[in-house]
Amino acid sequence: FTVAAGSVDDENKWDVSVAYPVGAVTVGYTVDDSEAWEASAAYAADGLSAKVTYASASEAYKVEGSYDMGNGAVVNAGYLGATEEMYIGGSYALGGGASAYASYVDTTSEDAGAEIGGPDYAPGTTVGVSFTF
Repeated sequence: FTVAAGSVDDENKWDVSVAYPVGAVTVGYTVDDSEAWEASAAYAADGLSAKVTYASASEAYKVEGSYDMGNGAVVNAGYLGATEEMYIGGSYALGGGASAYASYVDTTSEDAGAEIGGPDYAPGTTVGVSFTF
């Protein structure tokens, strides 16, 4: 249970969130000062995670998920109902702080710099290698 309140530009703002775990499933609900609300259900177990969200303000839903294969490979996929964007991507840990990744985002968004999905994928096809030192 979370409550947040404050003042922004001399306007009072607040929101209330409730999340209730039931085994591998967590059900959540959030409402704010504009009476916009969001309901969600998430599942996480055995390397699989998935989340479905519906937001009243945009009258849109999101379905997102990922699967950790346990060998350094992770696959992510999702559909964003408000913009009808779809994505799929994955990464593979190469060891020593290096990883390879690839993604594809199907979008008609005018904002080409927008990041899509939980992993923040770029529109179009992306392939790369990253190094962390």
